[in-house]
Amino acid sequence: MKVTELKQILDDHKKWLNSEGGKRTNLGCANLRDADLRDANLRDANLEGADLRDANLSVKYPPVNDHTFISEVLYRKAETDAQKDFAARVRMEMHEYWESFIALAKKKRVLTWAKDILFQWEEFKAKVGGS
Repeated sequence: MKVTELKQILDDHKKWLNSEGGKRTNLGCANLRDADLRDANLRDANLEGADLRDANLSVKYPPVNDHTFISEVLYRKAETDAQKDFAARVRMEMHEYWESFIALAKKKRVLTWAKDILFQWEEFKAKVGGS
C-alpha cells in the first residue's frame, strides 16, 4: 500500500472516530508490511488478516479487539516456544476475544508475559482488567 493512500485512510479513520465525517478504517488483508503506523489511532480499526510484518506498531491507540494486531505484537516479543505458539494461536483462534485470550494464556502459562506486553496501552488494561 502506498504511503499517501495509507495516510488518507488513517486520516479518514481519525475523522470517523471524532464524529467529523470520514469512515472507519478497514485494512483487512491489506499489505502493511514495513508500514509506519507510529502514533496512528487504530481504535476500532479492522486489521483482520493484514500483513503487519516489519510494520512499526508503536501506535498511540491500538485496535484492542483485532487479534491480527495483538498476535503480531506478541509474536515479536516472544522468546520461548510457548510464547510463540500462544501468539500464533491468538491469530487463528481468538473469536470470543478476551475470554478466550485469558483462558488460552492461562493454559499456556503465558498470561503474565502477555499482559506485560499489552498493558503498555491503557486500552488493554481496561479491556482485560487488572494492572
